Amino acid sequence: MSPAFEARSTAQFHPDFVKRLRRYVGKKTDSNADRDDIVQETLARIIARMSDGALAEAEHEPYAFRVASNLIVDGYRRGAKGFVGLSDTLVADTPGPDQITHAKRELESVQQVIQGMPKLRRQVFVLARVEGKSQAEISERLGISQKAIEKHITRALAELVKARREWQKDKSTSLTGGRNA
Repeated sequence: MSPAFEARSTAQFHPDFVKRLRRYVGKKTDSNADRDDIVQETLARIIARMSDGALAEAEHEPYAFRVASNLIVDGYRRGAKGFVGLSDTLVADTPGPDQITHAKRELESVQQVIQGMPKLRRQVFVLARVEGKSQAEISERLGISQKAIEKHITRALAELVKARREWQKDKSTSLTGGRNA
């Protein structure tokens, strides 16, 4: 991961923008946990797109609200709580053999990314996303600020989004035999 990508965090977004995004998502979701998950996933996607050069800094606000809206709609369509951003194959009711194989590979990729994270980031991410701990609980347990927790989760999500994008690009290249589809 490039140093420029690593350095980017929620602190680099204007606080009013983050507040507006939280308020917007909060009006459309049922719980604070869902709101926080969607906001963090949205910011992670912005960071990943900006790090790839696919999104100019001036375009991040409209993109953020579009991403947040899509995540909210996707969540309602699935009707399931959990990690925002996992593919439908991981939450399908009756997956076929191809979907199972795809989901296993995707899960292995996610586990590799998580294992490759710095120790504190990995701890924060696992406590928040796997064990479902609140930021206050994590703050008390690890002795770090809630703002630091938010930064670690956002960076972890950005790493996962970027890795997933690369994995999907590699997958489509292997399916087309290296040719453009």
